Amino acid sequence: MMSKLLVNEVFWSLQGEGFFSGRPAVFIRLQGCSVGCHYCDTKYAQKCSPQEKYTQSQALFHKKPGTSSYFEVESTWLAEEVYKRTKPNILAVITGGEPCSQNIATLIKRLEHFGFQVQIETSGTEIICCSKKTWITLSPKAKPVLAENWQKASEIKLPVLSEEDLSRYESSLSQIPQEKICLQPVSCDPKATALCVKVCQQKNWRLSVQIHKYIGIL
Repeated sequence: MMSKLLVNEVFWSLQGEGFFSGRPAVFIRLQGCSVGCHYCDTKYAQKCSPQEKYTQSQALFHKKPGTSSYFEVESTWLAEEVYKRTKPNILAVITGGEPCSQNIATLIKRLEHFGFQVQIETSGTEIICCSKKTWITLSPKAKPVLAENWQKASEIKLPVLSEEDLSRYESSLSQIPQEKICLQPVSCDPKATALCVKVCQQKNWRLSVQIHKYIGIL
């Protein structure tokens, strides 16, 4: 049985956030998210409108970035096409939208077969299906995280705009090893950045800044 995915875009850049900051990466952005954060900087990948869906095509790799059109593609085909276009041993980041709302197991299996280090960026609101080798970046938002996903996470990357974002998950974060937790100011906001710096110093957590925004790349 073929496993199909809704994919908004595929592009090559540097990972600008979290543990792998600065590492060359290919990003596979899937379409569709039910969380709907008001500060989301990829709102174009939230909704699945049938009139904007296209069938499997090489055009996926040439589409205009940041637009709401998307493609329905077969997972194995996608992994093979990404592999053919990519230098060996770079990071493959599956993001969204919310990637875990789709069946990404086959895509991950094929990418890891080709030698990619695979990273999932997820809100933790859906069941996470991946291999033991997959790096799971759990980025909690306003919608509750499934309890099982806290312990599955390789790192916690918490977006912070105000004290409320910190207090929402205070209890859960207290159960996580310090070295796994990083705070990320939303949209490089100065007040949020100052708050994150203060809390990281207090709790011995790490700071994640969106370096791609500071240097002007995707």
